[in-house]
Amino acid sequence: MFERLEVLSGDLEKGIWAIDKSCITHYGNVFTSRNIQYSDIQVLTRTEQISNVVYIEIKLITGEKANAKLDVKYYSILYDNYTKAKPSSVGVDSTCSNDLKLTDNGHDKENALDLWSSKPSESSLNTYKPSRLHIFFGVLLSTYIIAAFIAPSKNSSDKRVKSILDLSSSQKATICKQYIGSLMGRSKDIMGEYQEGSIDTSYIRYYMDNEYWSFACTFTNDSIVWTGWLMRDSQPKWGRTRFEDEAAISYNPATKIVGIVGHGGVQL
Repeated sequence: MFERLEVLSGDLEKGIWAIDKSCITHYGNVFTSRNIQYSDIQVLTRTEQISNVVYIEIKLITGEKANAKLDVKYYSILYDNYTKAKPSSVGVDSTCSNDLKLTDNGHDKENALDLWSSKPSESSLNTYKPSRLHIFFGVLLSTYIIAAFIAPSKNSSDKRVKSILDLSSSQKATICKQYIGSLMGRSKDIMGEYQEGSIDTSYIRYYMDNEYWSFACTFTNDSIVWTGWLMRDSQPKWGRTRFEDEAAISYNPATKIVGIVGHGGVQL
């Protein structure tokens, strides 16, 4: 049995990848294969562990992303390959260097990929510093937008709400309840929004079997995906994003009905 990981979703080729000391390799067929050097991996985050299976998220310097799983002993080997390798500027094998950056949600929170926000990294924040002129026009534009929203107009709320992300936190929670209820076989009527969400995230939970079961739904303008709160872990935390259950959604502003492919619809 060779050391391997399985890509489940994302931009990389799905299926089994071999873990080498200097790179990971996917063999498409007899004529094609792909090697990813560790120096090409910008960040690799362990998002969840269930029994002996570790779930990870990979992000390359090209912007490609993938979600994968592997046995815990292979994850240890992957980590050991990095820690034992000490590349220098001279004499490094250019075909597969070992400049792998591993992070763990429990050990390096500043560098770990945040599954629930689009907050930029500190490095990206430092690349741009607005001028005074930009700040002035930004304040002017913000004032105009706020005035436009508070100014009374006929059917103004209907005009503003054109997509899923424009909906209110409680409306997104209603969609999340329908989606989670369908997935878990529970009535959405027993669910509640236990904290206000953000523009793309909603938090709901229900009480059953003497426990609270908490979930987060993440939205785009045309999709929804979930994760669960791992309350029984030694250090409770959010689990991995369940991309395998991602569903397409659509919103009809005229009827205020949201359709969730495979999970029914809901009236807002």
